[in-house]
Amino acid sequence: MEFALALVWAATAGFTMAIAASKYRSQLGWLALGVVFGPIALISVGVMEPLDRADDALRPATHVKCPDCRELVLKEARVCRYCGCRLAPLTEDG
Repeated sequence: MEFALALVWAATAGFTMAIAASKYRSQLGWLALGVVFGPIALISVGVMEPLDRADDALRPATHVKCPDCRELVLKEARVCRYCGCRLAPLTEDG
């Protein structure tokens, strides 16, 4: 009986991790929560909204490197948020 319960608990933790991965959340963190809290963690991650990865991506279409500190900043920025360097506005040609 204990083996069956442990098997169900481990499967619940695995499903928790799989659902978390599909919602762009920490797989190892949710696996640990699944091991500790079992079905509660599974339900919690199941009702969460997925993280929007499109906004977090640093792409050449949206970011440029600061000429002073070389950190990526938004193309529309007038001042680098890292070093305070004033940025020249880009023309349509690039």
